[in-house]
Amino acid sequence: MESEATQHFSHPHPLNPYDEAQESDGIRCSGCELVTLGSLFGCESCNYYLHEKCLNVGRWMEHPAHPNHPLTLLPVPTYPSGSFLCNACREDGSSFSLSCAHCEFDLHVQCASLPQTVVHEAHPHPLSLTFSYSNPKLSHAESIAFSCDVCGEDVDLQGWLYLCVGCDFGDHLSCATSEARPPPPPPPANEPTSAVEEMHRLTKEMQEFQLAAARCQLQMNLANALASTMRRF
Repeated sequence: MESEATQHFSHPHPLNPYDEAQESDGIRCSGCELVTLGSLFGCESCNYYLHEKCLNVGRWMEHPAHPNHPLTLLPVPTYPSGSFLCNACREDGSSFSLSCAHCEFDLHVQCASLPQTVVHEAHPHPLSLTFSYSNPKLSHAESIAFSCDVCGEDVDLQGWLYLCVGCDFGDHLSCATSEARPPPPPPPANEPTSAVEEMHRLTKEMQEFQLAAARCQLQMNLANALASTMRRF
């Protein structure tokens, strides 16, 4: 790698760049606590490593799930327990968090950067990141018992989920992103967006062609009639 060593506020020593990490290397990122894949920086003597993405997380973040206060990046939790409960996935963490100390609102760095919309092979419609779930069609007892439509396990509705509101199709964050792909870009304005619109376009083209052919036939008939009339004189 051509990158140079960098200093990060979470560690006292410079972090050196390393070649692409593989899952088989078993190196865990000290920021998100996940196995490192791809580019990473680290202090080998301290066994401290960061994904490049975790290295570049901003010190502060405005997040739509907590609009009243900015979230501060903390290298370690400040709670007496030494851990935090992520408000998104409802899993414990003991390393980096984006936190609002005033509200005791905490997010894993990877949860804070989840895409607002994903497309999953298990459902035909885009799924939207939803910070709180409610369904007016259901009773209170029914609304607090929600099963993931991918794995079938219960979803903790105190956390976030990915949801298709129209179909009431919802997934755990991890289930929705495990086989997710980015939503397709919108088609150009002059491009049909569905098979129905394509059929309408072809029908219109056919009608225009038939109208043009009828005009040509009418002109030919008029020309023949005029020629026939002139031959009589």
